[in-house]
Amino acid sequence: MEDNNKNKKDAYVYADGNKAKPFYVEGDVEKTMENFAVFINATLEHLYAKGCTNVKYLSLSTEPGFGYLGEGKATPEQAAELYAKDFLLYSNAVHKELKKSGLRENVKIVGPNEGARTTPFGYMSKAVCKLDTLGAIDYYSSHSYATSDNLIGDSYSFWDEDIKLKLDGLKCGKDNYIFDEYGVFHSGYSQGANWRREKGQYGTQLALQQIASLNNGIRGSYMWTLVDQQWPNNITTNITDYFEDGVHQWGMLPNFQINNIPHPGFYAFQLMANYIGVSGAKVYAVDYSKADATGIYAAMVKHPDGNVGVAVINMNYTAAAVKVNFEKSVGKTLYRHQFNPDEIIPASAKITNCQTTFVDVVPALGLSVYTSVK
Repeated sequence: MEDNNKNKKDAYVYADGNKAKPFYVEGDVEKTMENFAVFINATLEHLYAKGCTNVKYLSLSTEPGFGYLGEGKATPEQAAELYAKDFLLYSNAVHKELKKSGLRENVKIVGPNEGARTTPFGYMSKAVCKLDTLGAIDYYSSHSYATSDNLIGDSYSFWDEDIKLKLDGLKCGKDNYIFDEYGVFHSGYSQGANWRREKGQYGTQLALQQIASLNNGIRGSYMWTLVDQQWPNNITTNITDYFEDGVHQWGMLPNFQINNIPHPGFYAFQLMANYIGVSGAKVYAVDYSKADATGIYAAMVKHPDGNVGVAVINMNYTAAAVKVNFEKSVGKTLYRHQFNPDEIIPASAKITNCQTTFVDVVPALGLSVYTSVK
């Protein structure tokens, strides 16, 4: 019991599996948090002074719960309680320091990048509610990963259930929830990065998660990661975590020090980003109770400038004829872009003056995006 109490007193030290010097002050959690907040504020001031004014978001931790468990200092429930408590402390400390310096209005605080499938034991939800009351958090974030042997399985139900579990676990902040990582691991965690990133259907799997996110009404999502990254002072090769000579190979784009040719799935991600994931877009969720097809998933958005975008995925193993119905007339010409595991087909067809319905063929395990943006 004494050891657990000590963990609660010095819980912050386990967030990254070590004593986070130079911020850490032995036995003084408040001073530790204050030091961390001063550092964050000074970093922002330095960046702004150097002209880096596009720093808009602060993510203050990375999968904090795993640090406690990795240290072997706590059970899963104790770890959940501890890192939720710490998240409250350091987020509020940064919030107050930025308010004092006048920089708070420049940035949004995001976190905690929680790496569990659900909000564990409700502790984080309580912390978010407290931070929300204090005005010390802008976006709550967490993530999950699907698993697959071959990337051709239909993972929509996994993502749909996963997102619903996350939202149901939140008592506050549902409207500002962000899915901050997503992707697909090999089921046995025994394959290197190439099994995934060199297959075009990986792009379809990412788009499937994005459609599930849209239809569940979450605020936004971003992925791990856009570009393969060379980690500083790292020459690790680790198949489980997709490291090769220190390069973390989770990207849709390669390490640009090696080449600049995108991996195949990037093109599906690009279509979704350009025409569906538009900032400020209004989402029209799809009612699957009225759908009479299996393995077909869709989402629709209306951009702030009035343009529209529709994404349709076919997770069947053969091409499928798809009929899309709208409650109201679209009244615009829609240009079709297609992606399948083998190629991307830009603006290959158009639906002139689309009204309340259209019919098209979507390739097997492919994505079609229809947009009024010419």
